This record gives sequence, C-alpha cells and structure tokens, in this order.
Amino acid sequence: MNPKKQPRPTAARKAISKLTATRWLPITLLMIVCIVLYFNSLSNKFVYDDYAVIVENKYIQHPVKSFPSFFNHSYFNIAAGEASYRPLATLSYYLIYAIVGLNPFGYHLFSVLLHLANVVWVYLLVNLILKQRFTALIAGLVFACHPVLTEAVNCIAFNEDLLAACFYLLAFIFCLKSSTNGLISDRKNYVLSLLFFLLGLLSKEMAITLPAIIVLYDLSIKNEADPPSFSLHLILATLKNRMLFYAGYLAVGLFYLSIRFILLHNPEESIKPFFGSLWERVIFLPGHIFSFIKLSFFPVNLTADYVFSYPHHFFSASNLIGFSFVAGLAVLSVFIFKHSRAIFFGIWWFFITLFPVYNLITIYNPFAERYLYIPLIGFCMAVAIVFNTLITKRLSETVPIQILSSVAIIVILSLYSTVTIARNRDWKDNLTLWSKTVITSPGSTIAHGSLGRAYQDQGRLQEAIRSYKKAIELYPGNYKAFHNLGVIYAGQGALKEAVANYKRAVDINPAFVEAQFNLGNIYHNQGLLEAAVQQYRKVTELDPADFEARNNLGVAYAKQGKMDKAIVQWEKVLMIDPQNESAADNIRKAKEVTD
Repeated sequence: MNPKKQPRPTAARKAISKLTATRWLPITLLMIVCIVLYFNSLSNKFVYDDYAVIVENKYIQHPVKSFPSFFNHSYFNIAAGEASYRPLATLSYYLIYAIVGLNPFGYHLFSVLLHLANVVWVYLLVNLILKQRFTALIAGLVFACHPVLTEAVNCIAFNEDLLAACFYLLAFIFCLKSSTNGLISDRKNYVLSLLFFLLGLLSKEMAITLPAIIVLYDLSIKNEADPPSFSLHLILATLKNRMLFYAGYLAVGLFYLSIRFILLHNPEESIKPFFGSLWERVIFLPGHIFSFIKLSFFPVNLTADYVFSYPHHFFSASNLIGFSFVAGLAVLSVFIFKHSRAIFFGIWWFFITLFPVYNLITIYNPFAERYLYIPLIGFCMAVAIVFNTLITKRLSETVPIQILSSVAIIVILSLYSTVTIARNRDWKDNLTLWSKTVITSPGSTIAHGSLGRAYQDQGRLQEAIRSYKKAIELYPGNYKAFHNLGVIYAGQGALKEAVANYKRAVDINPAFVEAQFNLGNIYHNQGLLEAAVQQYRKVTELDPADFEARNNLGVAYAKQGKMDKAIVQWEKVLMIDPQNESAADNIRKAKEVTD
C-alpha cells in the first residue's frame, strides 16, 4: 500500500501564511526593541515616590482589609501619596506586592511589559487609522525608543501613566471598530471602548481627553473621502449625527469627574505652590506648551524634577519664542490639513491630550517628563508620516531623498535608544538618581530633599541635614524636609530640634500623619501624656485605620489610668489587625488590672 500523500499547500494558504507573518513581524520587532532598551532597568531599585507608595506603605501588606478603602475617602491613606483618586494604579501595586513582596524586579518587569504592550497598541492604532504598516512601524519605534518616556517606565509609582495610556489606546481602538456612518454598528466594541475609557480614568485623569480625540478623529480623518473642510457647519453636523455615540463617553467622563472633584476629592490637593493668577496661566500657556514640544524633539538634559516658573512678563524672549512657535504651528496645521489630515490629527492629538497639565486648573507640578506619555503618541504619528512620505517618494530625479530620510530615521532611533539605555542607569537607585538631578536641576527643592533622604538611608546624616536645609531654603513649604530633619534630630537625641521641625511640618500640612504620629511619640516618651493623646487622636481622625497610632493612644490612656478608653482603642486595633499581639496582650493585662 502506497503511503497517502499530503496535500500541497494551495496558493491561498501560502498567501495567508505570508500575510500572517507580515502582520506579526513588525510587532515582534517592536517587542524585541522594547526588551533590549529596558533590559537594564530590571535591576534598578525602588526610587522617588516608590518608597511612599510601596515600600513604606503599611496598608499594602493587608490588601483584603484595605480593599473597602478603595471606595471611600480613606483611599488617600492606603494609597500613601496619591494626590488624586487613581484606584487602578494603586491596585496594581497591591497585586504585584501580593506576588513578589518588596522585590523591585517584579515591579520593574511589570512596567517594562506594560510599556511593551503600549508600543504594540500604538502600532496597531496608527495602522488602523492609516492602513500603512510601515508608517505604523516607524511610529511604534519612535515611541519605543523615545528617552522622555524613561521616567514613566523606571519609576514604579508612575505606573499610573502607563496604565492610563494602555486603557486609553484600547478604548480608542475599540471605538474605531465600533462605529460606521455615525452609528453604533458594533455594540460589543462600543461597550468595551467605554469600559476601557473608565479604566483609563481610574488609572489617571490624563485619560479625560479621549472624547475630544474621538471628535477630532471624526472631523479630520473619518470622512477622508470628503473635500477638506473644517467649517462650523461640518462641526455642528458631525456633533448632531454622532450625538448618541458621544453620549456614552460624555456620561463616563462626567461620572469620573463627579468622583474626582466631589465625592472623593483629596483635601491635600489644596497644598500646592502658587504659579500665578488664571490670567497669567492663560497668557503664558503657549510658552508652557512649547517646553513640552522642545522636550519631544530634543530629549536632552532629562531630569527627575523640573523647576517650574512663568516668565516675569509677556514680552520676555523665551515667552515670545514659545508663543510664536505654538501659534505658528496651530496656524500651519490648518494648511497641513488640506494635504495630510493624519499629520493634522497627530499635531492636535498632542495639543489636546496635554490639556490636563496646562495648569489652567492648578496642579502641584505643572511640568514633568511623564506627562508626555500619551501626548507623544500624536508626535510619533506625525513624525512617522513625514518620514514615510520622504522615504517612499523621490522629491527630485537626482537626489535620493528617500535614502537620506532612511538614514535620518535610523540615526534618530539610534540616538534615542542610546539616551534611553543610559537614562535607565540614572534611575538605578535613589542616591544615583538624585545626585544626578541636583546637577541637572540645582534649583529643585524636591531633588535636594530626596537626595537628603538617600543620604539618610545610608546613615550619612550630616550630608542629609545639609540637603534638607537646602531644600527648605529653596522652598520653605517643603514639609517633608522638615519632617525628615525631625527624624534625624530625634535619632540623635536633639528632641527640642526634632519637635520644632515636626511642628513646622504639621503647620504647613496639618494632614501629614507621619509628623503628627512622631510628635506624639516624643510627647509620650517625655511623659507629656495629654499632649501625646491629642497627637494620636489627630492621627486616628485623619487615618482611622492607623493601628499603630491607636495602639499608642491606648497605652497613653492606660498610663493616665483611663483603662476603659485604652481597651476601646486596643479593641479597634484588633478589628483592623486581628493578629496584633501587642494590642491583644495589652487588653489581657488591662483586664487583669481592672478585675
């Protein structure tokens, strides 16, 4: 019997196999590039806000007990440093902690994988919009390699930017898949888009601009077959035809804003530097935007903290340059619209997605590299279209412009990659990061205060004191620097100086529980029981789940002979932490005394 012959692959099968390989090749390349660029970040330690959010966050060790706090004002206690309501970002830290504990490798691996996913989403989105794989590949490569994104990837506490971008991109991708001719043609994709939009908002408020981006897409790219026009009639007609479609995104956005600014507003947000009146913030806005544009084109002298200030007057040279460039770019984009709606879309993606950090509604830190994580997608798209146009078309018969353009994009990607890999090393640990930052940003109070903390952790206390004092000199409202000085002085037995610094920290920020707690401990140790009780009570009012303060409050009550009150506090400790042996032992001893 002759063996049965296997059927030969048909031409259709070969074509499908080739098409599949072609689709996966760019994605595989982008994944490899990401891994190569950020491999050296996996050995980095905890830095910057990682300590407050993860390392020193006592609630992260009890995720189940802390879970109800994700839905009320006590969120800001368990989030340990978050300025606004970002529960998904906080939840991600809790989940990673449940798997790897305090091993920084696991957190950095998550960040790198999340950035890798975002690079793929950028590629898929640009390809979905333009139907040009090569252009999408260039956009993905620029996004993968751009050094300005290293802050968001290397600082674990900035996972919120990665998460928000991830959900933002998914929401927009599913949005594009969900509608045709102004109608909701695919309800499943529409619901998924709304869900991802909400998840993006719960990661970070930067995602709030998605509805505006959808409208921008509808006006610029969706009806590309129509003659180029941006008339008021077209805008009104689009809004009318798509009203039902937009309504879902508007509802989700309003739901989040009601949580963000009304239901779960963080009172500590009121503690922020003064950056001018609303009028000043408006007239200097173009210069502010120009600073982000410069950083996008020329990511040099990167730093973990920028000293932000507005010019002294409108006619300063720096402000006029910024104003002229941004105004010129906005006007130029109108002419570009007639020739390339996609470039127009990329430019205005950048402008619109930056809106949350325009500082029109004041924020604590108006300028940071991580703010560019979502806006840079528009930049990458516009740059990719320009280079693809130059590479695939000859502008003259004698000069091979496409070759020069190919070399240019390779050089740019190589330079970006080199800076990215080098910048990852700057985030190695706190001492390395802040030693570098005080050089690149010598006027930064955060840099000097954080360097002081790095010295303090290494026992280099005199250097730490000098750094904290420099931080306070630069910004007298730096309550964390006052608190850390108090910790050093208390450790050295200089209790008078410690109390003075703790009190200064509390005066600046009455909601800063660490200073309140440490002040209570000093009073307690000095036998000033009533003063200690008052401090511990303030801590428990600010953070009802702080079992350490409750335990110490119980001890102070016991020393005052108020055993009933002491037992009440220890019982509350056991409700929060049933395994707390100290509280259980205190209750047993107290009952023996009272019996």
